[in-house]
Amino acid sequence: MVDMRKLVVARGFTLIELLVVIGIIAMLLSLLVPGLRRARDQAHGVQCQSNMRRMFDGFVMYAQAFDDRIPPYGNAQTPGRGWFRYLGRQGYWGEPKQNGPFSIDRWDLFRCPAESGSSWAEQTTGQNVTYYDSKYMGSSYVMNFYVSWYESDTHYPPYRPFRRGLMAGPEKVSAIYPPSYLAKDRADAPFVMDIQDIGEGWGMYYFYEPDRIDHWYYVQGYTGYNYAFRHVNKTANVLYMDGHVEARKHVMHGGAPIQRLVWTYPPSQVP
Repeated sequence: MVDMRKLVVARGFTLIELLVVIGIIAMLLSLLVPGLRRARDQAHGVQCQSNMRRMFDGFVMYAQAFDDRIPPYGNAQTPGRGWFRYLGRQGYWGEPKQNGPFSIDRWDLFRCPAESGSSWAEQTTGQNVTYYDSKYMGSSYVMNFYVSWYESDTHYPPYRPFRRGLMAGPEKVSAIYPPSYLAKDRADAPFVMDIQDIGEGWGMYYFYEPDRIDHWYYVQGYTGYNYAFRHVNKTANVLYMDGHVEARKHVMHGGAPIQRLVWTYPPSQVP
């Protein structure tokens, strides 16, 4: 005979028990997700810096092939269509991809994994697009304006926009600017950095005095400097002319000034 007193009656969870379990899971997720997000962001920053070091290898090979020259920054509608295309078309990084009405080529090396996209990159679509994917750009990175100055490659001849001096290094003495404005050497010369958010619906292939907010493009109350400082702790990656890369904070966030004058004159006006 079955002893009815020993029967165990199966029952489900009560509502309170379910709520406790859900609360515990939610608490664990709240502790875990920020850590995972930070780890992902750190990995993106490391990949971005690796991209920049490989870019520098391209600059070095280009300088070795072309008498220590640096390609001009240009843009999508100039003859060379931008400094990174002068490098990429030498075959340093394989076959390019193509996109957009200008059929501009691009290489995966120039995609920053932390670039989130902006509606300003292509105003015609109204959607967030990265500058790498933009039909007007094709890169997540920009060159220092003070390499080419105003001599984008649209102007030659008679101008000579291909600056000589990657290995020789930046200008040492200026008759106009005090020494504190000049890069002391190649390790002090900012060369390439994460792209800002232009705010105009097209691509600017250079950066210009990133420490000054009033020199970042400012459209309808929007400034794009924070788009460049997109990595962990609000940093932007900067490649220097000696090939090393630093994660730099903006001066507004407590960082030291980034800007240095690499050259104080256009390439064709060699003293």
